Amino acid sequence: MSSYSLFQILHLISAVIFGGFIFAEVVLFPSIGKLYGKHRQEEAEYAIVKRGIKIIPVFFATLLITGTLMYLDHIHSINEMFATPFNIVLNIKVFLVLLVTVGILTAIVLFNLGRSEGKLFAVIHYVAFVLVFVIVVLAKVMYLV
Repeated sequence: MSSYSLFQILHLISAVIFGGFIFAEVVLFPSIGKLYGKHRQEEAEYAIVKRGIKIIPVFFATLLITGTLMYLDHIHSINEMFATPFNIVLNIKVFLVLLVTVGILTAIVLFNLGRSEGKLFAVIHYVAFVLVFVIVVLAKVMYLV
């Protein structure tokens, strides 16, 4: 197995776990509130997010590292960054990943400061959810252009 294939596998596993965590935050947790009340939703969400804060950074870092290594396999110089449609889509993904990274780092800081109840924390998760979804779609589009 090539190192690129190993990076792809690690990248895919990390993306599923990271994307799944954000999916749970945005789609699943609100349904707990509708069924069992806001207080229970907040308790369950806090317990899961508290655990997630410990493990999600590992998977997010793996995403960034493997993504960077695969990026460097495709882009060898600044002149190649926009040389092909594949490279253009790849760089759009990189830009979106940077936005997600800023959002995730901000959410971690807010959580550690005890400010996870604020509107900004929720907005970050919704924006990250949409961006991760777009990134996943672009990952397939790259190979179609």
